[in-house]
Amino acid sequence: MKKSSAVLSDVGQLENAPSAFIKTKLLHDAISASADIALIIDESGKVVEVVHSDETVIPLNLAGWVGRTWSETVTVESKPKLTQLLDDAKSNSQQRWRQVNHPMPDGPDLPVRYIGVPMEFGGLTLVIGREMQSVSHLQQDLVKTQQAMEREYTRLRHAETKYRALFQVTTEPVLVLDAGTYRVVDANPAAIKTLDLTAGQLVGRYLRDWVSSEDQGPITDLFSSVRRTGNQMSEVVRFKSIEEYECQVNVSLFRQGSNAHLLVRIETNASEIDSESGTSTGNLSEVVSRMPDGFVTTDLDGRIRHANASFLDLAQLPTPRAAEGESLGRWVGRSEYEITTLVSSLMENGTASRFLTIIRGELGTVEEIEVSAVAIPDNRSPCLGFSIRSIESRVDLAPSISTLPGGQSPEDLSNLIGRVSLKEIVREATDVIERMTIQAALEHTGNNRALASEMLGLSRQSLYVKLHRYGINDTTKKLGQKSTSD
Repeated sequence: MKKSSAVLSDVGQLENAPSAFIKTKLLHDAISASADIALIIDESGKVVEVVHSDETVIPLNLAGWVGRTWSETVTVESKPKLTQLLDDAKSNSQQRWRQVNHPMPDGPDLPVRYIGVPMEFGGLTLVIGREMQSVSHLQQDLVKTQQAMEREYTRLRHAETKYRALFQVTTEPVLVLDAGTYRVVDANPAAIKTLDLTAGQLVGRYLRDWVSSEDQGPITDLFSSVRRTGNQMSEVVRFKSIEEYECQVNVSLFRQGSNAHLLVRIETNASEIDSESGTSTGNLSEVVSRMPDGFVTTDLDGRIRHANASFLDLAQLPTPRAAEGESLGRWVGRSEYEITTLVSSLMENGTASRFLTIIRGELGTVEEIEVSAVAIPDNRSPCLGFSIRSIESRVDLAPSISTLPGGQSPEDLSNLIGRVSLKEIVREATDVIERMTIQAALEHTGNNRALASEMLGLSRQSLYVKLHRYGINDTTKKLGQKSTSD
């Protein structure tokens, strides 16, 4: 045990020395066996004695500590811990280890754990310390390892996101099977649509359960061969859900960690069958896309799946992607309830013809349109189809009684509902009734305007203004009615 201060050694001095120092001398050996460093602190917090067994373990200048306040040897944030440690020792309360840091001339601070033990003489406190540098290094290594794992996890998560995005958006039907059990692990939307099944019917089930009975043996042999050789192979089979089509199943093997999976790609000959029946899907799609009238297909909730160029012009949209997935009611109809009502009518009746409404462009324009629609709810991919035609050349943006059918009599005002506001309908209806009343009064009085004004409770001047407003004077002249002198 190496001491950093002089120790009383000869017998004569020991006999005359105070008993406290004699006991301190006797404790040196015991302390060295249980601690890396030991200190004796007096009541004022100064270091009386310092001993340590190995300078390489705690490379500090301990000789300079004797006579100094202990708190001067630690970093700023550690000083309150020393005060608490000494206070606990003096009060004989339960002791606990406290970690403090000693500043080093070069490199990081040196961490040491201390615990205080009160001594029975002189108000001294024995402090035992154990170096924590090795533990600190382990903790730092642990933090670095954890950060590396988190970075790797983030990289794998990004890769998984890219794979998932590609898997979902690809138009090729793809299934992922467990190579050991041949159960479906995952299926993309294209595969679910092509096989006319749901995700619940596919995922977790044996794929051979959906293959026609005569093809179950060949497809099982195909999976086994791919698993054994690792080579890509294919087989033509029929699925129970779409027995009218022959499908070519292409199978390849891939590994994900310690697990092996089969990648199954499905190709159908649906396009060939369509060609044989005289229908060209590609030509039909081209015709629809070039139609001068707007054409939109939606799901059963009215959300757009496809829109041709004419609809994009009417809605003032830059690309088809700007419309896909959006509700048709965002652009068509005076309110969303109008499209909701139209969709409900389609689901009930199957078709709708020449429905008059408006389309609102993204840049603020409004056009009158005529909508015809059809519902196909029982198809493999149920949808609604809307044909949209602009009628701006026939009807003004702000329709009135004089320009709309039904503006000539009160009975036909119902035709204006949904095309103009209630305020406009009431104003126009008032004008119709007022004009007809004036005409009836003139006929009743033989076109005597003085009597007609008295019957109507109007002044002559007011009657003249209304006659001019409604053009009744011109009408009566055309009818050959003789005007009566006022």
